[in-house]
Amino acid sequence: MPAIGKAARKAFVISRLNEGGFPAFSGTTGQISHDLVSLDGQKLSGEGALRVAAAWIANTVIADEVSSLAMKIIKRDDIRRQPVQPPELRALWDKPNPDQTTMGWQATNSLSLTLHGVSYNVLGWTNGGELDVMWPLPPAECQLERMDDQGLRLKVVGSGELENHPGRPPQFMMIPLYQLPGRLEPVSPVRYAAELLGLSVQYDRTASSLAARGFNPSAVVTFGADVPDPIAEKYSARLTRLHSGSNRAGGVAVMGGPDIKVQKWAMTLADAEFMAQNDRVFQLVMAIWRVPPTVAGMVDKPSTWGTGVAEFARGLERFTLRPIVMRLQAGYEDNLTKWVDPNLQVRIKFDSLLSANSKDRTEIQRLSLMNGMTSVERVLAQNDEPPFDETETVFSALSQATAEDRALQRLKLQAEAYGALIRAGVTPEAAAAAVGFDPAQLRHTGAEAGDRRD
Repeated sequence: MPAIGKAARKAFVISRLNEGGFPAFSGTTGQISHDLVSLDGQKLSGEGALRVAAAWIANTVIADEVSSLAMKIIKRDDIRRQPVQPPELRALWDKPNPDQTTMGWQATNSLSLTLHGVSYNVLGWTNGGELDVMWPLPPAECQLERMDDQGLRLKVVGSGELENHPGRPPQFMMIPLYQLPGRLEPVSPVRYAAELLGLSVQYDRTASSLAARGFNPSAVVTFGADVPDPIAEKYSARLTRLHSGSNRAGGVAVMGGPDIKVQKWAMTLADAEFMAQNDRVFQLVMAIWRVPPTVAGMVDKPSTWGTGVAEFARGLERFTLRPIVMRLQAGYEDNLTKWVDPNLQVRIKFDSLLSANSKDRTEIQRLSLMNGMTSVERVLAQNDEPPFDETETVFSALSQATAEDRALQRLKLQAEAYGALIRAGVTPEAAAAAVGFDPAQLRHTGAEAGDRRD
């Protein structure tokens, strides 16, 4: 990533670290330590946690889903909810920076939130008040502190300082995931889950160690008398060539003993139990980020991939993605849109995630059309289809009939209602007006329907 000063020099000046102390305020200094060591000696960090399989799956699933959701900017007082693309916010809806698309930038913000508990972006405002660029910042290289005017100062290691003053467009955007009372620095999920992540690292290393040696069990051959080292090495080398596998798996040791016997060296019961618990730890690590193991293929029932997938998507949206998306929306509005137009709001839609299968989606659209809650044009738009052309033969999703068939059916129903009103004693003129007929075009034959002859 280019230096912050180069990316946003035309918008503001980044000062170097000031000499002397910093303003004091209630709480901690705001400095976040992103490197930590678990009790078993495992060194962890936000990025390092991604080497744990469960952490990688959970965080990338969230990032992929968040970044794939449709985002739009609308006006609060627009009852039609039409998306707008203000030129002053082009960096938000078009391209945040030269290296990232909006989708990639959203994924970066999501990963920063779920790993470090906070997302930082340097904001480049032009002299005309336009948002020109947004660069994600690595939280591990940022230090946050409160200033005398209750604003925030972000010190970026090796780059300089950014300051947000009340009543002025911010120089950086901070979106926290969780903040404890009286604490300025956000809560890091990796920091609070260090011990469980450390245990998961131990499982992975143990499995890697076993795989590195191969899975053939080693063995020891003992003799009833002392065996000189050269002879023992000779026997060992020969038996190893005949018995062992790749990477020195299944090696054979030869030594003196009370009698001749071959004994395999296999995994102890304690080691086997340790490895057997790996699935449990895997699920617990994913539970930290509220991601069900189903996404990793950990299913034990065939029906899970039927209707269970739809219910899984609903749960993922409600309990996992929505809290993160709502924080992103609020952060974008507080740091970006309100400085351009306070009447603008950001909306990230879950329609794409919660879309039903084709059969259910058709039924939902049919019911919406019948109840007057949507139109044919909107249904076509949901399916990314253009409106019908006048030359096309249009079939209704309700009756699979042409427009002419529907007109004839409507005429039949009107005629039935017209006849029923006349038989009830209503005058022909009033009956025609009630059902939508033009009385001037109706001429009564004077005969009842049953008396007519072909």
